[in-house]
Amino acid sequence: MTQQEKKILRFAAYEIREKGLSFTMSDLSTRAGISKKTLYEIFRKKEDVVMKLIIESHGSIREQQNILYDDHSLTAVEKIKRILTVVPEFHFAFNYTFLIELKKKYPAVYNKVNELLKFDWDRTFELMNEALNKKQIKRFNKILFKEMYCSTIMSVHDMKLLSDLNMTYEQTLTEIIDIMIEGILL
Repeated sequence: MTQQEKKILRFAAYEIREKGLSFTMSDLSTRAGISKKTLYEIFRKKEDVVMKLIIESHGSIREQQNILYDDHSLTAVEKIKRILTVVPEFHFAFNYTFLIELKKKYPAVYNKVNELLKFDWDRTFELMNEALNKKQIKRFNKILFKEMYCSTIMSVHDMKLLSDLNMTYEQTLTEIIDIMIEGILL
C-alpha cells in the first residue's frame, strides 16, 4: 500500500467516525488534501475505499497477532486472550452504527468483514490445544467457541451496546474474552 493510500484510509476512518458511511468522496478528498480526480484514480468508488479500509484493518490485526503468537514470554492462555482482543489500526472508525450501515449500503463489504473474522483460526486452535495439553483449560468445542466469538463481535457492532454500556471497543473485546476464557479455565 502506498503512503497516499494509507493517508486516504486514515482520513476515510475519520470521515466514517464523524459521518458514518454518508461521507462523500468530495468530503474525503477535501480532508485528505487531494483533488477528487486523484482520489478517483486511486479508488474508483467509496465502496472500494471502505473495502480497502476493512482489508487493511484485518491486516493490522494479523500483524499484531503474529507478534503475539511468537512471544515466548506468554502462556498459551495469555496469548489466546491477547490475540482475540487485538484491535485494528483504524478501530476508531468502527462504532456501533458502522456494521448496520455497512450491511445496508455495501452488503459485499459486510460479508467480507464476516468472512475475515472467521478466517484463519488454525494458530489459535493450536494454542488452545497447547493450553489443553498443559491442563490450563478444559476440553471444549473449538468450532463452537469460534462461532460464539465471531457472532458476539458481529452483534456488538450491530447494536448500540457499546454506547449503552459506555465502553470503548477495546474494553468490550477484553470483557467478552474475559467472560469466554474464564468460562473454560480449570
